[in-house]
Amino acid sequence: MSTTVDAIYEHGTLVLPNPLPLPEKSHVRVTIEVTDTERDEWLKHSANALLKTLNCSRNDVVLLPIPFTDLTSRKVRPAVVIGQNGADLFLVPISSQLPNTDLPPQEWRAAGLNVACGIKAQLATVEDRLVVKKVGVLSAADQQRLNARLRAWLQL
Repeated sequence: MSTTVDAIYEHGTLVLPNPLPLPEKSHVRVTIEVTDTERDEWLKHSANALLKTLNCSRNDVVLLPIPFTDLTSRKVRPAVVIGQNGADLFLVPISSQLPNTDLPPQEWRAAGLNVACGIKAQLATVEDRLVVKKVGVLSAADQQRLNARLRAWLQL
């Protein structure tokens, strides 16, 4: 015979809402499946709210895994969103290794960056779901400088 019964775990004991129709001293096998519908609903709503919060726009500075140019690995690093097509974000990575960069933002602290850094002359396409965090937005002056650099890099 097999039956499913809900119970509440309190102080080390499973408490059943009603007695089971079993003879005394019956041996039973108990399979524990933790269900917390309130928690599950909260997590689902939280995930949806987080996705809406992380809706990225042009010039946002975000943290996400950026692939290395040889595609052997990737590293979570900041990047500037320069466009979006569906679920794909077009980005330019940011690096603290200034000799490897092409455009240092003048107002890097205002953009949410922790250290002086530069924007690399590279483009990456990454799914928007990979964004870990939005840290800031480029200043208007840095946006203009980046737009000019993008035109030069892409020969537009």
